[in-house]
Amino acid sequence: MLHEESMVAFFSPCCPACQQLEPLWKEFAEWSKDLGIKVGNIDVTTSPSLSVRFMITEVPKIFHVKDGVFRQYRGARDKKSFISFVEEKKWKSIDPVPRWKSPQSYLMTAVAFVFKLPMFLKSMYNTLMEDVIPAVGCY
Repeated sequence: MLHEESMVAFFSPCCPACQQLEPLWKEFAEWSKDLGIKVGNIDVTTSPSLSVRFMITEVPKIFHVKDGVFRQYRGARDKKSFISFVEEKKWKSIDPVPRWKSPQSYLMTAVAFVFKLPMFLKSMYNTLMEDVIPAVGCY
């Protein structure tokens, strides 16, 4: 994703606006080969660390990525607008996400790590308890 041109949408399955966007996004994705880009989506409910790394506070949120530079798409949400955004290189007129807020920055990497740490510790605790409880004979 960092070395190609891409468009990625963050969504939640229970969000009405995301549900409206889904068929339009799929139509746009069908044009991805013709446009020479990758089109994807990320479910914030199953990828919380990515949501943190991208600072997703509302959905749907769409980003354009080219050569590792991220820009937030804020245009109309229809196939024609998505296509013209890419074909006419309208993304050039949008300021990139500041370097310090960029998903690949050291800061966002650290924030994502801090977010993942409690989940990792809980997983380790659960694994430990599965191993220890039978060995000790507690029920």
